[in-house]
Amino acid sequence: MRVSVLVYVFYAALLGSVCAAAQNGPLSLDRFGQHQKLYMLDESGKIVVSEQRQIDAPTRVLTRVPPNLKALDILSTKLWINQELVFVTAYGLTTEDSRPRLIQYSATGELQCEWILPEVSAGLDVDRDNHVVYLSGSSTGTIYGLKLLKDTCYGSQQLKPVTQIKAARRLGPIVIDPTRRLAFVADILKGAVFRLDLDRGGALEIVDSLGQPAALLYNDSQNLMYLADAAGRRIFRIDVDRLPVPRPILISKDPALQEPSSLAFAADGKLLVGDRRAKVIFTLNLSGQIQSQFTTP
Repeated sequence: MRVSVLVYVFYAALLGSVCAAAQNGPLSLDRFGQHQKLYMLDESGKIVVSEQRQIDAPTRVLTRVPPNLKALDILSTKLWINQELVFVTAYGLTTEDSRPRLIQYSATGELQCEWILPEVSAGLDVDRDNHVVYLSGSSTGTIYGLKLLKDTCYGSQQLKPVTQIKAARRLGPIVIDPTRRLAFVADILKGAVFRLDLDRGGALEIVDSLGQPAALLYNDSQNLMYLADAAGRRIFRIDVDRLPVPRPILISKDPALQEPSSLAFAADGKLLVGDRRAKVIFTLNLSGQIQSQFTTP
């Protein structure tokens, strides 16, 4: 189960439409297990985490991304049995250093590693068994794999291109099915989702006309994917195994949704929807009805 993330804010920032003042709207949500802590990345670069006693409500600031960086997406995971890690993609805000990067934090908020990336990435997910973080390249349509190393940050040939989607216009969120060695990545300009074979390469566009897919969430036990359309204010469910072509099912277009931008599973199996514009996190049942909401800290 994995959420991946809002990418709209990055492109808005490039167009100069995001003000410099810090905001607290939820940019990305993630948890590496249904009953684990929930991590939230907000627009100001704060990483906020839930407490064990209330795992669906991020309340404690873990750390902040350095102010000279614009954070884009967050990923949490547990590797090598007990090593809990948090990853954030970002890019530099200064003319002296605008480089895109991937940052690794410990569960206590300590900055541990930083990798410079070939291009901006607004989507990432992890294959825990093989210790590989997959990233979507925004400008070239390239999917990268970063091999993580135990007890050290850097090694030779760590970052490699996996495949390139030549038909892509602007890649965003990505989710991984490690068992079947598949990836699903959204194109936020085409409003499409591609299915990738991680071993043999190649990409197939499986659905389109989805507005602006800002976040993906994957249930690997049921092969179901949830998608947040930020522009259309909609939440879809997609059976990725439906043949010959998956058919997106609209599960919510509640008027309360203003700009759904991130997704995660709640502890009881419901959906958590982070709304960037409303600056709240909604809880939806699997029929798409809003059950509750809470503000972000």
